[in-house]
Amino acid sequence: GGTPVTANAGLSGGDLNVSMGRLNPNFAHLPSGQQHYWFACDTGVIFSVDGAATWNKIAKATLGNPTNTAGDGSPPDTDDLDEISIAFDPQDVRRVYVLRVTDSTWNASFDPRAFLYFTDDYGSTWLSFGIGIQWQQLKKLIMIVVLS
Repeated sequence: GGTPVTANAGLSGGDLNVSMGRLNPNFAHLPSGQQHYWFACDTGVIFSVDGAATWNKIAKATLGNPTNTAGDGSPPDTDDLDEISIAFDPQDVRRVYVLRVTDSTWNASFDPRAFLYFTDDYGSTWLSFGIGIQWQQLKKLIMIVVLS
């Protein structure tokens, strides 16, 4: 097991309502004071590159409004995306992926949609892959990739 992170300097409100957290494995060999922690929270994403001594915030709006490439209706706005997952590129330590999924209240006539964003500069700027595929289709795609 790991060491619990109790430092919350500069964080408040929705920043502290964390839905998932990840330790970047690309930096796992560093001492605890230099670990890189990333958390999804109500306000977006927060991360620390100094063992949780200080925090950087990435608001949901910073990632941008999604595009519905399925073409079957208007896209959700950034506030409709409440499920956030984080993944790291093992080949490029600066690349981080954020997967956002619409909540169930977005549009009752559509399945949840998934939107994938990435950064090549460790969170300074974000780009969207521009996908707005149905969540069920994305889960099938993930299973195909994992089983390949």
